[in-house]
Amino acid sequence: MQTAVNTKFTTEATGENTLIVVLGMHRSGTSAITRAMETVGAELGGNLNPPAAEINEKGFFEDLDIHAINVEVMKAANAEWHSLEHVDISRIESSELTALRTRAIEILREKCQKKIFALKDPRISRLLPFWQPVFDAIKIRVAYIIAIRNPISVSRSLGKRDQFPDEKSYLLWLAHIVPALQRTRGSLRAIVEYDKLLDDPRRELERISKRLNLPLDLERVHEFEQEFLESRLRHARFEAQDFAVVCSAPRQVGELFSALESASAKGDGELPPAGEAALSAAQTYLDDISPILHHLERVEQRLSQLREECTSRELHAKSLQRELENAESRVRQAESVIKDINKEKFEAATALEVMASTVRSLEDMVAARLTSLEVTVATQTTTILSLEQSAGAQETALEEANRKLMQVWQSRSWRITAPLRAVHRYIRK
Repeated sequence: MQTAVNTKFTTEATGENTLIVVLGMHRSGTSAITRAMETVGAELGGNLNPPAAEINEKGFFEDLDIHAINVEVMKAANAEWHSLEHVDISRIESSELTALRTRAIEILREKCQKKIFALKDPRISRLLPFWQPVFDAIKIRVAYIIAIRNPISVSRSLGKRDQFPDEKSYLLWLAHIVPALQRTRGSLRAIVEYDKLLDDPRRELERISKRLNLPLDLERVHEFEQEFLESRLRHARFEAQDFAVVCSAPRQVGELFSALESASAKGDGELPPAGEAALSAAQTYLDDISPILHHLERVEQRLSQLREECTSRELHAKSLQRELENAESRVRQAESVIKDINKEKFEAATALEVMASTVRSLEDMVAARLTSLEVTVATQTTTILSLEQSAGAQETALEEANRKLMQVWQSRSWRITAPLRAVHRYIRK
């Protein structure tokens, strides 16, 4: 039965505002651990990075304002979150660094007023030289949570999400964990193993509450256990001894993780002497391979440029392919139009040929008719001439007959016989 449940959160336990900074490597459970800080009264802010399907479905619990500053600082230092080389903020131009820190102070001071605020972004593990002066400037009680997870699990997760080779993932684990441990040495901190939080969340949260001197809300613990934690949050689990069969991990990775497991179980946030020795060995290892990491960083940057160029060229090629397809489509349309035009042209030529044949037939008919008419006209002309000649002759004969008749009528005999002709006409009546 629950006996003491804290439901109101202030900074009464310490008398100060508290900033909880969750550090650790990407894919190490930093999101779940940050979400768990609500059980000790922490606020996470209202401008959080949204969940991502198949990557972090429960949520990242990263404040986007802080995240944006981290991205800018990384860029100004000519680094990416996955850069193997040490992130050196001294590369940042002084005025730009001052502007970034001033902005960070303004944003963080606003978020931390009169409350407990939990801050998480794995980049901060490598950017503590930038952030710790900011923490000092806002004069706030700072507590660190170092999130650890077996690097083999981290490597598998990064391989799935980012397609990183194991060798790179193990080096990145060192690049995040080593500076996080070194820069928080002597500070108030708790080392939390992700797998143990999943196994027994209440026990781990009680230990964190005690270590940070912050009250634990058991109702929120219950909510965290029942509504947030799920078995699918852990896709694989490995033990420290599994490094014996992992050839791609530097020896220092396994040794440091084993020391951190012991420190986590101890619960005071401090590394035992063996842990400090493992941390020192890991730093020496990073220092020794620093020239190689520098070279690899240049190679990766060049590869990144080449990938961007390839992507750009692929996009350009796809654009050209689309233009070609559009051109081919237009050509096909033009060919179809030309085919239709040629068909119409052929049909028109055929019709024209038929019309020409008809015209020729008509011309032949007209010519034949004209010839026939010409023959008829010629015949009729001849007939007319003949008739005219005959009529002329008859007219001449008639005139001659009339002349002779007149002579008869005018003759003396005609006049003497006139009475006889009258008697004759009378008798005939």
